[in-house]
Amino acid sequence: MNDSRKSVARLLGALAAVLALVAFVLAVPVAAQAQQSVTVELNEQNGSGVSGSAVLSTSGDMTKVDITLQGTTGGNPAYIDSGTCANLDPNPLFQLTPVDASGKSVTTVNITLAALLKGQYGINVRKSNTQIGVLVACGDVSTATGAAATTGTPAAVGGQTTTTTTTTTTAPTTSTASTVAAPPSTGAGTTAAGGSHHTDLFVGIGIMVLVLIGGGLLLRRREPQG
Repeated sequence: MNDSRKSVARLLGALAAVLALVAFVLAVPVAAQAQQSVTVELNEQNGSGVSGSAVLSTSGDMTKVDITLQGTTGGNPAYIDSGTCANLDPNPLFQLTPVDASGKSVTTVNITLAALLKGQYGINVRKSNTQIGVLVACGDVSTATGAAATTGTPAAVGGQTTTTTTTTTTAPTTSTASTVAAPPSTGAGTTAAGGSHHTDLFVGIGIMVLVLIGGGLLLRRREPQG
């Protein structure tokens, strides 16, 4: 009787160790995905003296855009537009938080990082709300560098003055604002940043729990009746 109980305890302990190992292995891709980021260089446009970079990082199913610029006094509208810096779509795709006096702008936009990297998009900063058609800095997402960047033929970064205009006259007041509620069609079919890994993790843990419980019940039934 005692030997049987000891065997059950040893088996349950072994199964618990396997369960912990499976949970760890399945959780590693989730952590790695959460840390993915790329950097887009924002090049000076029109002799503005303004340049810097934008760090794009995964934030669940969305993307955090962290802009840092040098040479600006702030109040610069910023956007993500379809196309490249040489030929931006005149209709902004995402309106970002205006660059402040320290040269910073942080916004979370409703599109996955993978979708941004697959398409043609330009992160652009304008001179002011009253001179919205004048670019001061711009970078093509296709030229991004970093662990999450995909390979492909990068689009040329343009230095020309664009004639794009928008009807935007006010700046967003929250760092999570964007002008588009849903991702563009180029992001269709993109798996959520961490969804599949989370599903695998829960399924794996559930299976191991069932095995753990089933093994214990089976051995208990085999114990000699006292």
